[in-house]
This record gives sequence, structure tokens and C-alpha cells, in this order.
Amino acid sequence: MLRRVLLAIAAAFLLAAPRAAPWAAAEPGIKVEDPWVRITFGQSRATAGYMALIDRSGKGNTLVGLEMAGGAKAEIHETVMDGDIVKMRMVKALTVPAGGRAELTPTGGHIMIMGLTGPLKMGETLPIKLKFADGSEMMAYFAVRTN
Repeated sequence: MLRRVLLAIAAAFLLAAPRAAPWAAAEPGIKVEDPWVRITFGQSRATAGYMALIDRSGKGNTLVGLEMAGGAKAEIHETVMDGDIVKMRMVKALTVPAGGRAELTPTGGHIMIMGLTGPLKMGETLPIKLKFADGSEMMAYFAVRTN
């Protein structure tokens, strides 16, 4: 009798426990720190985003893709000097070293966001899905601000 009661309690706990959806990607072991995008003005349909990615797994990972809703496009860009001219160019990936961090900052690499369907206003958030080389994904919510 006691055994049946214990089995019933265990079954109830198992059924009540939250489970990941079968299509949910694994946790990438990465923490996103201070994600933000610049506010847009007028008819501008592009902006830049910044954040730090911190490895919590001790294995490292590589950001290989960005996905946005509504037809907007996001790319990882780096800023390079070509003589006296500052240029931006797309890069395929951003490596987060094991136990380390990778930063996208206003004075360096950034996320280039294009094809916005409307202005971004102060205080809003912009969700961007981050895709990693190991197949994991996570949502990051970028605060819209001036700096």
C-alpha cells in the first residue's frame, strides 16, 4: 500500500515537472550581457546593436547566426580601417572563448540590423534569436536606447 502511494506521488511530480518542448534547442552555455540597440529617427530602417557574450560552460561557443521577425535582417559586422577610411564588413561568426567573453561595442564589432518596418523608440525592446555553432539557440532582448 505504501509503495502505491509513493509511486502515485512520484508520478504526480513527474507529470507536473516542466519539460522542454521537443523542438527547443539546447542551452548554449552563454550569458548575454547588456544587449542594446540604437534608437532610430525619421525614416531610418537600420540601426546597430551591441552586447557581450560570456561563456559559462567552460567550453566556449561561436555565434554563427542571427534571426529576426518581420523580415528584418541582422548580421555580425566588424569595423576595420582601410587607410584613412573606416569600413564595416560582415563576418560569418563571433567566437566566444572557453571561460571568456566576446564583445560587440560602439567602437568595434556590432550587429547591423536592416529592414526594420518602423522606428525603434526609447524604452522598447527588440528580440533577436542568437544561433550558435553547436546547434543551440537563445533569444536576446535588446533595449532601445541612445547609448
